[in-house]
Amino acid sequence: MIVFSSRLVRPAAVVVTLCAVGLAGGCGGQSQSAGGSPQVASAVSEKPGSTPAAAPSPSERPLIRPDATTEERAALTQPWDACMKKEGANSGDKLRTHYAEASKKCEYLNPEEPWERAKRLDPGYLDKFDRWLSCAKSKGIAVSGSSDPPGFLEFAGGLPPDNQQKLLNECQMKAFNVT
Repeated sequence: MIVFSSRLVRPAAVVVTLCAVGLAGGCGGQSQSAGGSPQVASAVSEKPGSTPAAAPSPSERPLIRPDATTEERAALTQPWDACMKKEGANSGDKLRTHYAEASKKCEYLNPEEPWERAKRLDPGYLDKFDRWLSCAKSKGIAVSGSSDPPGFLEFAGGLPPDNQQKLLNECQMKAFNVT
């Protein structure tokens, strides 16, 4: 189920940008060893035979299918909740003071729906959003697109009932090519 309020949508995800130049810095040219063969830069892990652990890229956040069950949604959300708690953003004053920092550290675990991923990463998002909106309207759902900022659904009379929510989810899957 997609949860929207009339003007409140989950805060935008933090997008981590890696500098290609910095990552490729050790791969720029080839130097020759004494034997004449090229030398290759390599990373050394702390434990022999292991590889360094890295957080997944932002595009690899868990994806919640629009047709996911409540149990599937809970299972996808649990690692993010556990990370937030571990980082000190679990309740009360700690939540307020540690949320932003914890959210950055745990963002790669925060599940998202296809429209959220597309909004973050796809330059063609607004075209897909328009297809989603048109499909929903064609199914008789009272919905409009927000103008400020663009790209969010607005429901004048509150969230649609379950039968229309199912149709809205089907439209999302179709518009954002979820198979």
